[in-house]
Amino acid sequence: MTTLRIQSDAQEQADAADDWWRENRPAAPNRFIEEFDAALDELLRVPDLWPFAGLNEVPSARRRVLLVTGYAVYYCYDPKADHVDVIAVWSTRRGRGPF
Repeated sequence: MTTLRIQSDAQEQADAADDWWRENRPAAPNRFIEEFDAALDELLRVPDLWPFAGLNEVPSARRRVLLVTGYAVYYCYDPKADHVDVIAVWSTRRGRGPF
C-alpha cells in the first residue's frame, strides 16, 4: 500500500493556501482543501500518473495541477518503497516554480 508524507514546508504552503481561500472565496471556502485532499487520495491510488515537473533542483519531482483552485502539488514517488512525498504546494499563477 502506498504511503504518503507531506514535508513541513509543503504543509505550511497548503495551510496558507487554505487560509487564503477561506478568507478570499466566501462562496466556496472549502474548495481548496477539498481539491487538495482529493488530489492526495489520487496520488495514493495512481502516483505515477502525473508528469515530471522538469525541476532542475528536484529532477524526480512530479506535478499534479489542481484545476479549480490553480495550485500545483509537487511530489516525488519512489516505486520501490511505494512512497509519495509531497514537497511543495504552489500557486500556478505565480509564474515560477516553488524552488
